[in-house]
Amino acid sequence: SEQQSLLIQNAYKSSKAKKSAPHDFAANMAGLCNTNGGKALRGAGEDIPMAKSAKKYFTKLGMGEREVSDLADAVNNQHVGKFKGNAKEGKDFAQEMAICAGYLKNENPAQVKAIDTRIVRSAAGDTNEDMDALNIYSSFVKNKNQDFLEVMTEYNKGVTNKQINRTEKFMENLGKGKADQERKINSVKLEKISPK
Repeated sequence: SEQQSLLIQNAYKSSKAKKSAPHDFAANMAGLCNTNGGKALRGAGEDIPMAKSAKKYFTKLGMGEREVSDLADAVNNQHVGKFKGNAKEGKDFAQEMAICAGYLKNENPAQVKAIDTRIVRSAAGDTNEDMDALNIYSSFVKNKNQDFLEVMTEYNKGVTNKQINRTEKFMENLGKGKADQERKINSVKLEKISPK
């Protein structure tokens, strides 16, 4: 909802005002998720804190307790698919943030490639948000003049408006601009990774 989007924007602005790294914002946003499935996120990304620690992070940034509680509710409700629009798209914000945190922490090319390879090899499960995380990270690295939330927002608008094909963009990012070559290397069919 617009209110929840504003909460995320406010959390990000607070994070940026305290000069917190984009990794810390993404990791703590994912950490707010404390559902059963959310516990698995701690293995998906780098340094994903427990929900209690993530709430403290946002409180230390200057957000009120009620605001942090509402933010955590939004992340958890979206994670379990309580918002029809998100469930229909098959998009999991907490998962996306966990994978983004991994990319943002591991700017070493070999470590980034290891995350990419894990995503391609799985070719199942939460692939939309895994692909989106690489696409967002790649755009962020290319557009250092933009901040992380701007890049993420523009990318997700492009996917929603069908101006960006997430799977094609993912293969381009894996193949450093050569999607066909990367498809051959990984023997991956587009339709297997991402539904239409």
